[in-house]
Amino acid sequence: MPDRLPHPPQWVPPIYSDDMAFFDSEKNLAFRYCSVRLLLAYRNGKPAGRIAGIINHRANSFRNERYARFGFLEAGDDPDVVSALVSEIESWARAMGADSLIGPMGFTDQDPQGMLVEGFDTMPLIATNYNSPALPLILEGLGYSRKVDYICYRVDIPDRMPESHRRIAERVGRGFRLLEFRKKSELRPFIRPALSLMNETYSGLHGFAPLDPEEMDALAARYMSFLEPELIKGVEKDGRVVGFLIAMPDISPGIKRARGRLFPFGFLHILRELKRSSDLVLLLVGVHEDARGRGVDALMAMALYESARRRGMERAFFHQELEDNRLVTTETLRVGAVPYKRARIYQKPLG
Repeated sequence: MPDRLPHPPQWVPPIYSDDMAFFDSEKNLAFRYCSVRLLLAYRNGKPAGRIAGIINHRANSFRNERYARFGFLEAGDDPDVVSALVSEIESWARAMGADSLIGPMGFTDQDPQGMLVEGFDTMPLIATNYNSPALPLILEGLGYSRKVDYICYRVDIPDRMPESHRRIAERVGRGFRLLEFRKKSELRPFIRPALSLMNETYSGLHGFAPLDPEEMDALAARYMSFLEPELIKGVEKDGRVVGFLIAMPDISPGIKRARGRLFPFGFLHILRELKRSSDLVLLLVGVHEDARGRGVDALMAMALYESARRRGMERAFFHQELEDNRLVTTETLRVGAVPYKRARIYQKPLG
């Protein structure tokens, strides 16, 4: 349905086969602990919009909150359709005992979240949303206000890492070992320890709730086809993963050329983009609390940039970073990255 609505040229469709599985309660493990309301709007018998209402009971319990979420809002910038969809989700959320509606958010924080409010001239990265400038204004007119912003940064990949980073990396303490990968068979055993570390290091971030082992495996399977082993780095100490950095080529242009369909030939566009993309997307990074301030992040960044340069990559794009995550933001700015896009989580009390 989304590709039947008008979209600006920067919009990138989802991979539709993934979308169908994502909204299938038999395939998406998050349905086990989320209450969900999926709506379509019709005008004159034709699809005119969609929205999802979600209550993540695990996240609410973990964070001691009573939030409902809205997400996957598509309405072609029609104020009447947006209002009808959002109002229906508000009524449902209120009846379910929620005290606020926030969004756009997905089932978990690994899903696309945030509504674009700055940076409309660029295509979205994987697992991020795109919308026109009109949609935030419509939402604000319905009584929604800013809760928190995500910022995207970009930086040119240097021929040589800054001297400050090199000095920090050289001071990495004894016992730390850089992990690098050449094949996916080497990478697979690393995924669960890395995502377990994510559970620890991301626990204080907005909307996060820990993944269980089955969800870790499902998340890995969802992205494994798009991962290039040499663009993933880790650090271990005493046999335990204490740092991870997961990056991938930007495949959005390939998905756009494929029109979101893998078959019969769409997957060829995506595979071609995986190999030739000059843009690097930094998806996830985490360092164990005990290893912070020891140069672990600088060591992984240096190794990643060297791998990216060998592939002929020219720019690095940092995935959405919470504006109040000072630890990550400071490190991002240290390498010369500049903000180019901003996405917003909105909120509205349901009293």
